[in-house]
Amino acid sequence: MKSIPLYCVALLFVLIQGVACSKKNSSSSSTAANSCKLSGINAVGGTSFETVSITYNSDGKVSTIVQSSPSNNLTMKYVYSGDVIMMTSSGYTNGDVVTDSVVVNSDGLMLSDLERNIFDTTFTTYTYSGTEVASSIFQEAGQTPVATTFTFSNGDLTGGLTDTITYNDKPSAPGDYLQIEQLLAYAAPFIKTAHQCTSYTSNGVATNFTYAYDSAGKITQLAISGGTTGTFNYSYDCN
Repeated sequence: MKSIPLYCVALLFVLIQGVACSKKNSSSSSTAANSCKLSGINAVGGTSFETVSITYNSDGKVSTIVQSSPSNNLTMKYVYSGDVIMMTSSGYTNGDVVTDSVVVNSDGLMLSDLERNIFDTTFTTYTYSGTEVASSIFQEAGQTPVATTFTFSNGDLTGGLTDTITYNDKPSAPGDYLQIEQLLAYAAPFIKTAHQCTSYTSNGVATNFTYAYDSAGKITQLAISGGTTGTFNYSYDCN
């Protein structure tokens, strides 16, 4: 699979290879926040990129994501056909071009991902209970399939990880750590949680996530501290 530039879910992706009630803003603020789309990220410290730009097609779906750093620009392009998403990632320093053929369900969650790159081919499938991922099977060419079982509590992922993940009581939203991780790594998400991730503990080391919000309730900043550090400043297109 592709290398993952960030931290919290990075371990989750490695594990896959080897592996409702919430406090809401007022209705007017929620509507304003939901009408906006995340368009950019400016990252400071501790990340493998400095800026991210996100564009959308006429249907409001992501069409291009560009992660820019002094050393290279990683570009992810998306093409949609029914329940299939084709994502092509290019700009890796080794010249690799990665293609993902992803099938999604009616909730927009990933059912399967066939990924090809210059090194190998992988195929991952997912099953769900409602919108909660229940299991996955990761198959790498020539290797034994690896199955993972996931569990949820109060709408949030709690099992399938070797350590501990915690959440606040705010609804999951663009800019939430789990959403950002998946946005920058996959053509479609497979984890959908009710709340925002606030910490992840791995091998006894905690990484914490602190959010800042604007008056409409949008996440404007994600600060990472503890095991790793960094700050993501978000911009939105509210046209």
